[in-house]
Amino acid sequence: MLVGLVLIIFLLLIPIAIVISGIYQFWKGKRLVGSLIAFTGTGLGLLFMIPPLFFLLFALSIGPQEYLAFDQKLKSPDGTSWFVLYYDYGGLGDPEWYVFKIPINEVPEELKIPTSDAEKVFGTNRRLIMWNWSEAGHESNPHIKIFNQRYLVFIRGGYYHGLYDIHEGRVLITDTSPWHSFMFSNDRNIEGLNYHQIDLMMDMWVQSTLHNPIKEIIENNQIPNQMLENTH
Repeated sequence: MLVGLVLIIFLLLIPIAIVISGIYQFWKGKRLVGSLIAFTGTGLGLLFMIPPLFFLLFALSIGPQEYLAFDQKLKSPDGTSWFVLYYDYGGLGDPEWYVFKIPINEVPEELKIPTSDAEKVFGTNRRLIMWNWSEAGHESNPHIKIFNQRYLVFIRGGYYHGLYDIHEGRVLITDTSPWHSFMFSNDRNIEGLNYHQIDLMMDMWVQSTLHNPIKEIIENNQIPNQMLENTH
């Protein structure tokens, strides 16, 4: 969302510059040329503004969702619970995903979980086991998957973002806002970089901080001793 707004502002700078150029030509005495340039810039500005205005009106008409939307469910290996992925794409906010563990006798598709309460119950409601939201990128194909009949993994954008140990009933690796953590990490050095370079750095950070450690645990089917000690 933030990248899109910056792009819109950048595009609007072009017609603004053209209009200023036209006004300057008009002021210099080239009235016909200046008027044509100014009108051209004004037309381009209106043309560039139409798509984002439609987008804003559409997003505002949707508004925030009242309840989390159901996305996916997986039955636990012992058959006693559902692991359920819900999401909230409402309004202009960044997408948020919630992974719940609920009893097998409940119907995940019919549960009404208010979006206003979802974050409040994080950490207090034992049914909510992972929460993740995107401020920039990695939004494609969000889903959950169970590996080795033990590890529940939240995946989005092709990267592992969260790891839950089903046997022990605890989250081993997660980050509610990877972009925020990346921007404020000690190894952040983005001064002078363009958006593409920053995106690549973000990908590398997610891969080294979240994806690779989760992948290693799955492949070895073993939790490092240090992680066991930290999660007790």
